[in-house]
Amino acid sequence: MGNRVKQYDLYRRVAKRLNIANCEAQQYVVAIFDEISKILRSGDSVTIKDFGRFETYQTKSRNGTDPNTLKPIRVDSHRLARCKISPKLQEKVKAYE
Repeated sequence: MGNRVKQYDLYRRVAKRLNIANCEAQQYVVAIFDEISKILRSGDSVTIKDFGRFETYQTKSRNGTDPNTLKPIRVDSHRLARCKISPKLQEKVKAYE
């Protein structure tokens, strides 16, 4: 398994690729993720060609168990985010195995 790339490392990589300052790259990266978050909160999805689709979905209410007390509890319906990776990105990742 590879190394984890942290947020600051991502800024540095973007800055190097675009030949810009790290702080400028940080602004671009933060802006992109902020916009994706806003779109998801509104209930819409974001599709990035050859990367994947970010979307939200609604879970159903269900019965669960409190892990501390082992008593039955009710888990309310709520919205979750997910990312579906595109087949093209999956092929690129498999090529590095």
